Amino acid sequence: MCEGSINGIKIGNIEIKQTRFADDACFITDGKKNSFQTLVTTIEIFSNISGLKLNKENCTILKLGSLRYTGVNFCKNKHFYWTSNKATTLGITFTNTRGVLCNGT
Repeated sequence: MCEGSINGIKIGNIEIKQTRFADDACFITDGKKNSFQTLVTTIEIFSNISGLKLNKENCTILKLGSLRYTGVNFCKNKHFYWTSNKATTLGITFTNTRGVLCNGT
């Protein structure tokens, strides 16, 4: 079973942890190792029960804020792609450059 909790980001009184559309999902954590590891463990438990598998080749971890320029790479044995540049999910590209909007390219 998972220990700990998955903490998202708070905007006002709302905590955001995920967005989903069809077979696309975006998970948002507070950047703490425990939140990330608990998220990965939860997804693995779900995979074992449902038979659905995470496509790790399409998983991008975008480091934001204080993690942006660090060597942080939780769950190295899972071989996720970590970046500080940009990541696209649900057709939206997120970057670390304030004020820059991308069109998915």
